[in-house]
Amino acid sequence: MKAHDELLRWASELGGGRWAQWRDVCAHLHLDPTGAARSLSDLGQVEFDWAGDRFAVAPTAAILLPRSSGSVLVTGARPVGLRERLDEMVADGPYDVYAHPVIGQDGGPSTWLCEGTLEDFPGFCADLGIAFQVQSGRRLVSALPAATLVTSAMPERPPARLPRDWFDARARTFVSLGTDSRPGLWRVHEPRRHVHYIYDGQGWHRVQVREYGPYLACPDETFLRHSVARMTLSVDREAPLPPLLARAATLQSGRIPRWEPRLEYVNVDAQLAADIARRLGARLGAAA
Repeated sequence: MKAHDELLRWASELGGGRWAQWRDVCAHLHLDPTGAARSLSDLGQVEFDWAGDRFAVAPTAAILLPRSSGSVLVTGARPVGLRERLDEMVADGPYDVYAHPVIGQDGGPSTWLCEGTLEDFPGFCADLGIAFQVQSGRRLVSALPAATLVTSAMPERPPARLPRDWFDARARTFVSLGTDSRPGLWRVHEPRRHVHYIYDGQGWHRVQVREYGPYLACPDETFLRHSVARMTLSVDREAPLPPLLARAATLQSGRIPRWEPRLEYVNVDAQLAADIARRLGARLGAAA
């Protein structure tokens, strides 16, 4: 069993806990705790409360994948014995469902896929004791508010004593400008983590989920590109999608996006890509 699968099984048995516990187990498994958290969060398996330094495992669910010939992604908790029960249901149950062999992936837990008819999945999932969901990514995006300084930030000035860097959108990097208060996105080095602030020329706003920062501060930049031919959503590494939008894109395939040279989400149609861009108030360009 790979390290990410071991981590997910441990978390599923525990149900939830403190960030310190997560960090310690990741160290034991030789995993980066922040990277592992992002991967399992994107896959809808574990939720993280960064303000409270806690995590909780999501209930197990089967999510119908679009354009997949009737395949579902089994995500959420993976307690001990779940795979055995699933295989027994496939072999002995009254449903026309096939369980694909487990598919490994770099940077995250293995992918569990089942294939069957839309008529069989509700009963199959009910007997297995898990939820069955359709159009999860699209429903998730539609439930989120559009990103604005009101919905995604709060008025607050960063402490003057803390070092800070300004985001140069054209160079796609943070640069040191000393005490300059130039309008745009700022990364402030707080004691426990970097926090993003936006200065709009009149006042400061603390970005509550820092991934929103580049999109709120630089609406004229093109961080997102979609390929109709390849059905991929390509995202600048310096402007990753906020967690719930990243989850919506990831749940189109169950595959973690590659990080080099850009984040690339697969099986994302043009409508969903446009919906994600609208939620961010972002430009959506065309990818080759």
